[in-house]
Amino acid sequence: MSHKSIAVVTGAGRGIGRAIVRRLAQGGCSVLFTARTDSELQMLRQELESQYPKQKFSCAPFDLGKRDDAAACSAWIREVCGGGLDLLVHNAGEFLPGTLLDEPDGQLMSLLEVNVMSAYYLTRDLADLIKGSRGAHLFFLCSTASIKAYPAGGAYAVSKHALLGLARSLRQELMPAGVGVTAILPGPTYTSSWSGSGMPEDRFMPAEDLAELIWTSWKVSPNAIVEELLVRPILGDI
Repeated sequence: MSHKSIAVVTGAGRGIGRAIVRRLAQGGCSVLFTARTDSELQMLRQELESQYPKQKFSCAPFDLGKRDDAAACSAWIREVCGGGLDLLVHNAGEFLPGTLLDEPDGQLMSLLEVNVMSAYYLTRDLADLIKGSRGAHLFFLCSTASIKAYPAGGAYAVSKHALLGLARSLRQELMPAGVGVTAILPGPTYTSSWSGSGMPEDRFMPAEDLAELIWTSWKVSPNAIVEELLVRPILGDI
């Protein structure tokens, strides 16, 4: 895969991830993207190839909450990218409601595996590629739950707090290599998961706003870095 910028996006089957892939393609990137459901990925790939025939797009399904799948995804990225990787967006994630004292056994570990360990493993597996591409940039889709716990989202908040900690630690570790690390902390964003909530769509942020903020944060001068970005609906959290 060769183009002026090569980007990788996880959790790209729908919602925020899908919007990010579309924005990167609009900006001229060749994009690799992954999610659990192959049919969603193939529909997006066909859309992009029709709109941007001079760019390269590749997709493959992986369950990044599983270590073996994360390793396979890393190998796939290496094979398709070759020696270059300019942007890695860690968007894979899952929400399960519940309180820490009453949720089913294993729920916390399940959310940690998807929301945190997927990003941890991919970054470690691709560390040499990332550090070798001076000027590469990593984005972590955290949450307002990374800084504020919610009553019905105990394990989710724990996992998102951990993801923010991972991003902050990697910011320090990758700084000498000239690699940027940005944590995005969005509040309620309208995706299909909210479609049955009964809340009006205009009460949420559009996923496209987050995609645009990622693009803008990536495109600041090489002398600057947006380390953390907190974004909420104009009327606040729901």
